This record gives sequence, structure tokens and C-alpha cells, in this order.
Amino acid sequence: MRTTKDNIVVVSVIKKFQDKVTDAVIASDLRDSKLVVAVSGGPDSMAMLHALQMTRSETGLNLIGAHLNHRLRGQEAHADANYVKSVLQSLSIPCHTGDIDVKHHANKNKWSIEEAARNLRYQFLLEIVKQTGSSAAALGHNADDQAETILMHIIRGAGLRGLRGMSLNSNRNINGSTINIFRPLLSISRTTIESYCSEANLQTRQDSTNYSSQYFRNSLRLQLTPEIKRFNPKATQAFSRLSKSVSRDFSLLEKLASSSLNDVAKVSSNKVTIDLLLLDRLDVALQYRVLRLAVEKIKGTTEGISLNSIEKLISLTKGRTGSCVTITGRITAEKYYGHILIRLGFNNSNALEQAFEETIINLPGTTSVLGWNINATIDTTPNNFPQSHPGGFHTAWLNIPLSDPELTVRPRRTGDMFQPSGMATHKKLKNFLIDSKIPYSHRNKIPMLIFNQKIAWIVGWRIAEWAKPRAGEQSWKLTFTKIEANHPLVKDLKPEPSPR
Repeated sequence: MRTTKDNIVVVSVIKKFQDKVTDAVIASDLRDSKLVVAVSGGPDSMAMLHALQMTRSETGLNLIGAHLNHRLRGQEAHADANYVKSVLQSLSIPCHTGDIDVKHHANKNKWSIEEAARNLRYQFLLEIVKQTGSSAAALGHNADDQAETILMHIIRGAGLRGLRGMSLNSNRNINGSTINIFRPLLSISRTTIESYCSEANLQTRQDSTNYSSQYFRNSLRLQLTPEIKRFNPKATQAFSRLSKSVSRDFSLLEKLASSSLNDVAKVSSNKVTIDLLLLDRLDVALQYRVLRLAVEKIKGTTEGISLNSIEKLISLTKGRTGSCVTITGRITAEKYYGHILIRLGFNNSNALEQAFEETIINLPGTTSVLGWNINATIDTTPNNFPQSHPGGFHTAWLNIPLSDPELTVRPRRTGDMFQPSGMATHKKLKNFLIDSKIPYSHRNKIPMLIFNQKIAWIVGWRIAEWAKPRAGEQSWKLTFTKIEANHPLVKDLKPEPSPR
């Protein structure tokens, strides 16, 4: 029989635990909201469910239970599912259950079992959150889980982002949708959770795979953590302090990076254009964070953005103009003169930018060449020709015979020579393109207007000296219109002004 003193201790354990959970709900601004509670049947989730249920008078929470069978433990897993259903039913809490073959999806997507279970669990919870209009999904991660997570990240070579571990509240992007994750037990040790279950007379299930060293996290828990606690018995608390300290510093760095990104880049939903001169003025640590944030803006999530990806971007900023790298998935980056363009789904093989065969231009009339519409008419040359800047110079008047000339358009060829307007001699076309700071990847796609086998006009850039028209006289007027006007090479290419 328990003494009064024992009863006081029990009440104290239960009250302290429930107070911490209540404080977490309030700190997360979840009062009076719907909350999906992920319940496996183990000590963590059962303690979380019980504490959230017992404190509803203070929090006003409307609880919804969720349980996913991963099909990894046969009959044991089915028994867990049935147990969770019965508990939720006894508490009059709605129950949503799922059943999925984790091994199949792991093989199909080339995930580890742990990764597959985690991804599928989040997808399952997201669907329930959406169906029920809930504010968040509550997970039973505790302080020991936090320590293990940080250890895993250290072993994998993570930066500050990884050293933060998990947080009380976080967002996870899943196929374009976001789920809010709430971890009310994150500051509570596994030992305290087990004590709470015992004192509150909670029956819990035990997952047999928790004792298998087949999985990375289990290996840490079973083998490495006990060794660490030999050196520091309070290692769990130490890792919690590390997480809090790093989180504070990380938050400041992220704010600085966000501000710096606005200073050095133009950002839209599917591309970011970064000024390399402005980027280079930033501290190296901020450069990394700005580039990572740029990729994150396009990707919509931090997941899958590795340090190696950002190292690629750093190398690109110092590399050759025209170089292109794949960052992650369909996100690529290309270097131009003075800036890099990071975007979704663009690469040098874009069909609208393929080099084209030499084509005869209809005079007068309209000609369509891959990516371009060309309109040719006879017109009076204006007094202030040309009227636009390099790279945007798509209309020209040319001093070419008005009667039956043959004009063709083609890409550049090896050995091409060109006499730029204002120059008495010819120069290699290659050198002109380099001097004009035209990105290497773009050079093969610039139309060259040809008359008598000579370049009369590098479309968008310069006409030949011998093809210069006389103001007020009749000449051929040609206008090139880009079919894909929003293509990044048209909108983002901003060359330095140069004389024509």
C-alpha cells in the first residue's frame, strides 16, 4: 500500500509532466485548436496522448488520433494497431488508421527502411491534418531522441542546421504541401516518460525492432550512447543545451542571410539571379547561407540541399562563364558575366534554344526559325539608328541591295570573321563574342544574319561596318522576335554596354 508521501510524489510526477506539456501547447500557440496525435502505442506516444487528453480543460485542444501500420513486424504490428484503436475509443477520440508496405516503398524509391518509414509516416499524417482541418501533428520525440538525432548529424558531418536537432515546432514540405509538426515531449527524458507511464498506470506496447542494431538510430542508442554517458551521465541534458545554443545562433544567421539575399539577388518563384560582385563582398559564411537560401526559395524546402550542393555553387561563382551545374533534382545554376542564374528545370538542352540550320529569309515577309519569328520589310532608316542596348538589339536597318538579295540566318561557325560597325578591320567572331561578354553556353544560339557569305548582323548585338545604313534612305528592316520571350537567357542576360 502506498503512503501519503508516495501519493504526493506520484501527483508531483504527473503534474510536472502535464504542466510541461501544457506549457508546450501554449508556447506553440495551439490553444483551442485541432491536433492530430500520432500514437504508436509505445511509452512516448501513450504518455503524450494521456497528458494532452488530461490537460484539455487548460488547452482547449480537440484531439484526433492517428496510427500507421508499417507492416514490418507482422502480427505484432497488427496487435499494436488494435490496441491503439481500443485506447482511442475508450477516450472518445476519433481514430484514423493506415496500413502501408514500407519495405516495398523503400525498394521502389531506393530509401533506407528508416527513411521510408519516416517519409510515409509524414505523408500519412499530412493527409489526416488536411482531412480534419487540424493545425498540426503531434509527435512523441523526447530529449533522448534529440540527443540521438544530433549525434547522427555529427557523424554525418552536418553543419549548424544539423546541430540544432529537432525543434518544438517545425514545418515539413511534402510534395508541395506543408505539415506543422509539434513535439511537446522534446525537453523530457525517456526515463521521466517511463516514470509518468508507470505512475499514471498506462499500458504501453513495446516495438521489438527498437532492440535491433540493424537500424542506425538503434545502434547509437544501444551502443554509442551508453559509452558517452560513461563520460557524462548527463549527456542528454548537454545535447539539449547544445541544441538550444545552436538554434539561437542559427536563427540570427538565417535572418542575416535573408537580408543579404535581398541585397544581392532578384528572387521570383522559379529563379534567383545573384549579382556576383555583391555576393563576393559578403563574408564567406554568409555566402554559403545566401546560396543555400536561394536554392531553398526555388525548391520550397530545405530537404535534399546538401553541403556538396552549395559547394558546387561556390565553385560555379569562381568558374568559367557559361558553366552550368545541377544542384539538386531539377534545380540548375548557370554562370553569366557578373551573375549566376539559379532556376528550376532549365538546362542547356532546352529545345527552344537549340542551334538551327542555315535558313533563307523571305524578303519581304515572315520567316520562322527555331525560337524566332523574323519579319523583313523595306523601310526608311531612322536618324538615330540603332535604338537599343546590346543583347536587346533585335531590330536593324541594313544597307543591302533592295532588289533580290539573298539573306540567310544561321548559328556561328568555326573560323567566322566579323567587321563590327565602327571598325576598319575584321576580327575573329569568337573574340568579338568574348569581348562582348556573351555567355559561352549562349553563343551557339545567337542568330547570324548572312549576306554574300559574310556576317551582316550579330542579332541582338552589332551590325557589320559594311552593312551600316544611311539615315533617311531606304533599306531592309529586319525584326527578330523571340517566341519564348520569358526564357531566362532573354530576360536575365544583362551585358555591359559597348559601342556599336
